[in-house]
Amino acid sequence: MGSNDPRQRPAATGRPTVVRRASALPLVPLLAALALPASPPVGAAYDDSSLRAICFNAERASEMGEPLVLLAHKTVCDFASYGPRTFDEHWVWFVADPRSTAADELRRFAVPLEVRYEQLFFDRCRIFRGADTLSVDPHGFLLQPIDGWPEPGAFFFREVRAALPELRAGDIVEFAYRVSNRWSDRRAPSAWDAFPIRHPLAPTLERQIIVAHNPVLKGRIRVIGDDRPPVRHMGVSPPRFELHTGDLPAGQADATGPGAARMLFTASTNWWDVQRMLGFNYGPALLGATQLFTSAGDSLSVRHRGSRERLAAVLAHVDREWTPLPQSLTAASYYPSDAGELNAQRVAGPLDRAMLVAGLARAAHMQASLFLARTAAEPFLPDFAVPHQFDRLAVQVDLLEEGVKVLIDPLRGRLEDAVGAAEEYTHFLGCVPPWEGLYERDASGALVPLALE
Repeated sequence: MGSNDPRQRPAATGRPTVVRRASALPLVPLLAALALPASPPVGAAYDDSSLRAICFNAERASEMGEPLVLLAHKTVCDFASYGPRTFDEHWVWFVADPRSTAADELRRFAVPLEVRYEQLFFDRCRIFRGADTLSVDPHGFLLQPIDGWPEPGAFFFREVRAALPELRAGDIVEFAYRVSNRWSDRRAPSAWDAFPIRHPLAPTLERQIIVAHNPVLKGRIRVIGDDRPPVRHMGVSPPRFELHTGDLPAGQADATGPGAARMLFTASTNWWDVQRMLGFNYGPALLGATQLFTSAGDSLSVRHRGSRERLAAVLAHVDREWTPLPQSLTAASYYPSDAGELNAQRVAGPLDRAMLVAGLARAAHMQASLFLARTAAEPFLPDFAVPHQFDRLAVQVDLLEEGVKVLIDPLRGRLEDAVGAAEEYTHFLGCVPPWEGLYERDASGALVPLALE
């Protein structure tokens, strides 16, 4: 086996290594979202010694009876002080049944990107096959549209998709890459995130998450949805946390959704800090949506005199004019798009649709407020200020002639459905004044401030 193979034993057979050398990848014209090569920081990727030990677990993985096993998955995230960040990912997979659906998904391995703000750098991709090592040509990793996403809005959301050769039983597949954020001056960068612990495709033998942050930040970590050992504090220069666990079953499809096992990081010491960061982005976005709809709002207010009828027309208008993007709230990173972009694209994710509904309601001379909301899928942690605890959106609209405030799910096209869905929400985070901070429902269904101990 060639000396570049980290699995090499002292008594190697000496069979020649199969290597596909990669030439320089040309610049991807779509905002240079894909780049090569990159050099992850020390400790980001598994070194050869660690990778050799990981590969020795292939025999154990083959005895599990699973078509695909994630031998090891390492995530290293480095947060700057409310600024750019990097995510380094290293995956090592064992393929038991190459004809399985899971193995087919692996062969089309994809990394989603919001190309306006994210850039991907490849470190390496290899397939260990017996005594051979196949280095996969990065020309096979292309920036492509995400299946099922409508154009033109999906122009800004792409995925870097692998084109691996046909896999064989016993193959060990390795991916190592980095994703970097590029913040614009129109966004207030945050210092929060959620890191999935389990993978939906396969069980995991070893999972490692390392989070480093600027000493200026008062970072905190919480593990939810899984009974894992406590996170270790690894050092203070820079401050680092680590979760190192293993023998995990496969997780749910939405790896960062409600009830999923994940590790949360926040540098916000209280919810007011979270709301301040959200308000910096949500306030201008909501104002832009209101201004965008000035003419349409005036027309709706004239044609629909009753506020309930008018609200139903608002939902119908947004549902008719904007195609929904199949995207979760957490995937959207809690950042709204510019109203002008939304008007041109005619597609919108969950957060942007909520902005459009609230903006059109305001333009139609109704009082509307926006909230992050959550269901009761898991215990709420009021002492841990991170918006990733909220997986839904709610718009509250005053029905003045009825003397009531109604909460709706802005993703539902019909008013009855929108009201019914919002009745399941339990906790709320006000995003724009005058609603700021945390709220919960009282017995009458009204929102009241959440009392924190």
